[in-house]
Amino acid sequence: MTVAAKDGGGRRSGGRPLIIPAVGTLLALFVLVVLGPAMTNGGPPTGNVVRQAIFTALLLGAVWAAGAFKQPLKLLKLPVLFLATIAWCWISVSWSIVPMISLRRILLTTIVIWTVFLVVEDCGYDRTVKVVMAALFGLLLINYAAVVVSPETAIHHLVPGEDKGLVGDWRGVLPQKNFAGAFCAFTILFFAFSPSRSWRYSLADLKKKIPRELIISLAIRAVTIAAAAFFLFKTESKTSMGMAAMGLLAGAIFIFLPQRARMIAVPFVALSSLAAMLFWAESWRESVGPFSKPTDFTGRVQIWPHLVSYIQDHPLTGTGYGAFWNIGDESPIFEYSKTWVATLASGHNGYLDLAAQVGLPGLLLAVMAAFVVPFYKLLTSSTVSPWRGALLVGMLVFCAGHNMTESGLFERDVIVWVFLLITVALAEIATRPPSAAARTGSRSRSRRKRALPSFD
Repeated sequence: MTVAAKDGGGRRSGGRPLIIPAVGTLLALFVLVVLGPAMTNGGPPTGNVVRQAIFTALLLGAVWAAGAFKQPLKLLKLPVLFLATIAWCWISVSWSIVPMISLRRILLTTIVIWTVFLVVEDCGYDRTVKVVMAALFGLLLINYAAVVVSPETAIHHLVPGEDKGLVGDWRGVLPQKNFAGAFCAFTILFFAFSPSRSWRYSLADLKKKIPRELIISLAIRAVTIAAAAFFLFKTESKTSMGMAAMGLLAGAIFIFLPQRARMIAVPFVALSSLAAMLFWAESWRESVGPFSKPTDFTGRVQIWPHLVSYIQDHPLTGTGYGAFWNIGDESPIFEYSKTWVATLASGHNGYLDLAAQVGLPGLLLAVMAAFVVPFYKLLTSSTVSPWRGALLVGMLVFCAGHNMTESGLFERDVIVWVFLLITVALAEIATRPPSAAARTGSRSRSRRKRALPSFD
C-alpha cells in the first residue's frame, strides 16, 4: 500500500509505503504519551529513567529516519521562535534553584519537540493525520473495553484522600478523567475535520448516486464522533467539553467563512475561549467544586494567586525551567503558601506555570511560537485548504483554552502539549508555499468539473 508522490506537503515520497519508520516512531510516541502519567505518578523529581531512555531512543530513530545524521542542518528546520524558546529554557538552567532537575526536564522537553517535528515532517500531512486518527480510534475502543471489562479501575471510585466529586467519572485506561477527556476531544476534532479521500466526488456525481464508500466513511466518522462525545460526557471533564465545542466552532468558521471574515472571527473565538475558561474556573461550582474546599485535592482559584505573587517578584527569570513544582523542599511554593497548595505538582494553568519557571520573556516566546505565529500563518495562508485549516485552528483553540485550567505548555510529554506540537508541525506543512509542480497540478484540477470543497 503506497501513498501519493507527495504526502500532504511533507517530504517527497515517490510511492513510499504507508508504513515507514517514522510511522512506528509516531505510534511509539503516542503510546508513551498515554502511559506517561502512570509512569511518572509518585516518582522522584528527577523523573523516570526508563521513560527518558525510551524517548532518547525515539529521537535517535526519528533523526535516522529523517536522514539528519547525514544532513545535520535538518535539525534546525524547527520554527525560529521554537528554537528561541528552547534556547531561553536551556539558558534558564544557569539560574535554576535545582539545576540538575531543570537540566533533565528541559532535555526531555527538547527531545519531545525535536521528535515530533522530525516525525511529522518525514511522514507528511496526510500520513500523520491517518496515524493519529488510527491511534485515537484504537485508544477509544480500549477505553470502552476497560469500562465494560474492568469498571472498578476504568471508572473513578471513592478513594481516601481523593475528591468525592470524581466518583462515577469515566477514565478508561488513563490515570484520571481529565486525560481521558482530552483524548476524546482530540478524537472528535480529528474525525470531524479530516475528510477521507472517498469524499472526493463532484456535485454532479453525487446528484446521480451517492457512492457506497462515501456512505460508509461518513457512518464510521459519525459513530466515532458520537462515541467519543459520549465518553467525554461520562468523564465530566468540563474543560475538555467546553474547549472541544469551541474548537469545533472555530473549525466551522474556518470552513464556511471567507478569509477576511475568519481572520476576525477565529481570533475572537480563541480569545473568547480563554475568557470562558477563566470565568468557568472562578464561577462555576460544578467545575470548581472540589477546588473550593482546602481539604480536597486541588483548587485553581486558590493556586493562581501564589503563582502570580512569585511572578511579580521574579518577572524576568523565574525559578529556572521545571524548577517550581515537584522538586522537593527547595520549591518556592513553600515560601508563598503554607496550605495544601504546597503539596501540588502543578498550578493548573499552563501560562502561569511557565511564567513562574522561565519568566515573562520565556512565556512571551512560548505563546508566540505555539499559538500566535501558527494562528497567523493559517489565517493569512492562501494555500491551506478549508478542511486542513479547520482541523489545525480547532486544535489550536482547544489547546489555548485548555491551558487556562490545566498545565500543558512546553511541558515535557504532557498529552495536550504533544498534540499541540503535532498541530504546529502540521501547520508548518499545510501553510508551506506550493512548488511549481503543485501549482501546475492545481491549474489542471481547476479545469475539471466543479467539485466539493478541496480536502488537500
